[in-house]
Amino acid sequence: MPGHKGTKEHHPMLLDYFGCDLNAADLVEINQNIDYLHSPKGALLKAQKLAAAAYGADETFFL
Repeated sequence: MPGHKGTKEHHPMLLDYFGCDLNAADLVEINQNIDYLHSPKGALLKAQKLAAAAYGADETFFL
């Protein structure tokens, strides 16, 4: 996971809250069944539309 820069260290508060190895819970776009962040068509698109509705926005984009 490039964003993690090869580390498995997390802030203790995150570990206390989630109670797990956060790297194991992080999903990436390698699996196309998850969806593709740069051109969402499935679950991500639905989530973005729901987020837009929740915030009263025309659109939302996940980074």
